[in-house]
Amino acid sequence: MKATQRFSGFLGVLVLLVWPALASAQRLTEEYGYDRVGSDYNSFQTNNLDACKSACGKDSRCRAYTYLPSKQECYLKDRVNSAQRSRDGVTGVKQEFGGGGGIGNLTEEPGYDRRGDDYTSFRGRDLNECQRACNRESRCRAYTFDTRSGDCYLKSRVNKGQRDGGMVTGYKTDGGAGETRPPYPGGGGGSLTEESGRDRKGNDYDSFRSRSLDDCKQECRRDSRCQAYTFIRSSRECYLKNRINSARDNYDAVTGYKSDSDYGSGGGLARLTEEYGVDRKGNDYDSFRVRNLTECKQECRDASRCQAYTYIQTTRECFLKDRVNSAQGNRDAVTGYKERD
Repeated sequence: MKATQRFSGFLGVLVLLVWPALASAQRLTEEYGYDRVGSDYNSFQTNNLDACKSACGKDSRCRAYTYLPSKQECYLKDRVNSAQRSRDGVTGVKQEFGGGGGIGNLTEEPGYDRRGDDYTSFRGRDLNECQRACNRESRCRAYTFDTRSGDCYLKSRVNKGQRDGGMVTGYKTDGGAGETRPPYPGGGGGSLTEESGRDRKGNDYDSFRSRSLDDCKQECRRDSRCQAYTFIRSSRECYLKNRINSARDNYDAVTGYKSDSDYGSGGGLARLTEEYGVDRKGNDYDSFRVRNLTECKQECRDASRCQAYTYIQTTRECFLKDRVNSAQGNRDAVTGYKERD
């Protein structure tokens, strides 16, 4: 009897020692000014962000949370959706060590594929099963799920995203040793200029308070819609713009724009022009619908065959051309061509 009691006491001490190690095996991120809309399975009132995070941490079903300070509401989510800017939100995801040692936070990018470096594939029941399989394996850095066939592809490397309407892809955001986060598909690429004491007024589609100039630039860099930015130093306001307007003096501002020069798959350094109200009809070798002008330009930039493009603003159609034809007036169009150095 005494031996049994001693053994039970030993197990209790062991649990107390092991439990903190197990608890530390998962971390919750904390992203201010963002929300992850959807996939809520529970919500409740609390006046404390830590209480919201704790509830997610203790619930095995919870993969992400959002806390709204103004409403004092906590939302627990069973899926990690993409982050969207929200002035009032604080969101985060659970970073867990899976059985295979891989860290589990996965992005989800509908309509894209990351081709190549498949080390295995199988027929899955749904997207969640494909994501869970990638989470469990330390070798898996990215996945692609074919919504038409149900095929799941696990990848040992995070390749560049390519447009494919029937696919959903994603990657582990915390990466591996020495791995950096890949660019957002359709993110516009290129570097951002930085002009101190200047502003580019107008065409703001979003504004928010940022911690620094670098944060403002990063938001523009990751948003495919953003063509230019302005950061106000005194108020730390960041303005994202969908068009590059002319620069004006403003001692309190820093502005810049996407330089739009990037190495395409053809190896030539190509700069794309942008001509509003103009079309270059003919010689289309591909056409498709895109989200915005920047995505159309990116498709042309990435294709060695593409020499020119036309984007129709009302229908959001993108036409890729293998020849630069003469310009013709079209109020609804934006066209351009590759200028190679």
